[in-house]
Amino acid sequence: MPHAIDTLRITRKLESAGVDRHQADAHAETLNEVVVTEYSELATKTDLERLPTRDDLKHFATKADLERFATKADLERFATKADLERFATKAELEQFATKADLERFATKAELKQFATKADLERFATKADLERFATKADLERFATKADLERYPTKEYLHEVLKDFATKEDLKQFATRADLADLEKRMFRLWAGSTVTLAMLIISMPFVAG
Repeated sequence: MPHAIDTLRITRKLESAGVDRHQADAHAETLNEVVVTEYSELATKTDLERLPTRDDLKHFATKADLERFATKADLERFATKADLERFATKAELEQFATKADLERFATKAELKQFATKADLERFATKADLERFATKADLERFATKADLERYPTKEYLHEVLKDFATKEDLKQFATRADLADLEKRMFRLWAGSTVTLAMLIISMPFVAG
């Protein structure tokens, strides 16, 4: 705020110029009021000394400098860190399968052509088949084609009905029985011959 003027010095100058004492005081006071009231808003040298100069402002940004920076209004359409907390990070996504990962898996539509466990319940397992013969096992058995060249039971019964059975032959002697009989008859004959000869020798000689 500017200082008040020296009214006494002004009054003396006016008096020396021929102005009445009272009028000189009135002029001095009026001039002082004008200076105090009208120029109170003017800055003094002291006021200007505490203000920055153009050189001081060189390192500060101007409005033109700020044009390339975002304002708070500009930032309102951008997400904050708090907004991002509900989203997954790349590291968290690494544990999940991508579309490319799923390409090697079958879809539900593709699985429809395959049998389920329920479908397999009516089929035999390897354990169930173990009691059955394999093709390799059957190789040593005759086929129907192989058996067609052999007579059937009905045919054999018709053809062999006039032939003796094993039961029928049991009452007949076998070759072994005949051989044994021959041996006994030979021994009997040999024994009889020896006995007869001994009788003949022991009989008294009869002269003719």
